[in-house]
Amino acid sequence: MAEHYLVDGYNVLHTSSVLRPLALRDFEAARESLVEKLVRFCSAANRAVTVVFDGRNTDGTRRAQGETRGVPGLVIQYAPPQLSADTVIERIVYTARHRLDCVVVSSDRGLRDLCRGMGSLTMDADHFIRTVREFQGGVKEEIGRTARAASKPALLEDRLSGDSVRLLEEMRARLDQKRRGPSS
Repeated sequence: MAEHYLVDGYNVLHTSSVLRPLALRDFEAARESLVEKLVRFCSAANRAVTVVFDGRNTDGTRRAQGETRGVPGLVIQYAPPQLSADTVIERIVYTARHRLDCVVVSSDRGLRDLCRGMGSLTMDADHFIRTVREFQGGVKEEIGRTARAASKPALLEDRLSGDSVRLLEEMRARLDQKRRGPSS
């Protein structure tokens, strides 16, 4: 299944038990933390993620559309001024060819119910953050296993101590001498 995660950005920041405390101290840092989590998830999980934020900065200026941070599969989108992020996500689900591949991430029950009614899957903010963490933990574990396997010697001789190699070479020499016979 080619899942496409549609993340209600500000909703996740305000409702996630992980990001909310940071958002209360430094909202921009929390936003960047969410985006970094999405970058790592997109890169490691090979999933498409579109995070939708409401479209205005605190100073009232519009943000750029379709920022990707150079990560394939990641789109950071800002809702136009007359629309909410919820509406943008609803439209993405509505126009999706395979709605079952869409996973709407929000703790907004109304948005989740509407999108689920259109055929998409849904996930609340904390469940999504746990999923991202678990996946990243699995990737780290796999990388560790691969690194440990790569660091192990490939040949039996490489695993033996010098004394063991010397004893085996002596044994080989004796066996060769026996095969050739006593006249050699």
